[in-house]
Amino acid sequence: MRTVNWQKPWIKYTSLFFVLLIMIVLFIFSNQAHEVSEQSSEPLAKVVEKTGVADDSKPATVIKKIISPIIHTDGYLPPEQQAQQIARKLGHILIFAALGFWLRIGLESWFGDRKPEKKKHFFAWALLLGTAYGAFDEIHQLMVPGRSAEIHDVIVDALGVLLGIAVAAGFKRILEKRNEKDRPSVSV
Repeated sequence: MRTVNWQKPWIKYTSLFFVLLIMIVLFIFSNQAHEVSEQSSEPLAKVVEKTGVADDSKPATVIKKIISPIIHTDGYLPPEQQAQQIARKLGHILIFAALGFWLRIGLESWFGDRKPEKKKHFFAWALLLGTAYGAFDEIHQLMVPGRSAEIHDVIVDALGVLLGIAVAAGFKRILEKRNEKDRPSVSV
């Protein structure tokens, strides 16, 4: 079976670029004071608030029960503040999913030409590196006035990384199947 050549230089350097870019963006956002950070998540919070997830309606209660193990809100807060909490956690998931995606693609492109049995470790390495960066991000926030570190955020970050890795694996499979389909068959 012919597979996609993930070691092409443009894939290597694109993945490296995006991993570094995402890490820099995360560092910049983590370096913001609490008030500034809340303002940056305000647009997503407005969307969350419009969905009604943060209010006490029947559909919202069901959705809250589903997402509460991952995205917790302080139920005593007004809906707009709960929407802000949900938006911030969704932001964590999305940005760390992007990091997980590019870490997985990057590991394959930089180290995929090694022993085939080592390829199964790319998943674990991407998860470990992405989660470690999430922990570093939380530790960094301890040094920023008005910010705190939460182990729950590291768990949410890890779930985001896991989501990104899964998307990368699916993307890789789709490209390899398409590549196999496009290859002319040879009759003997």
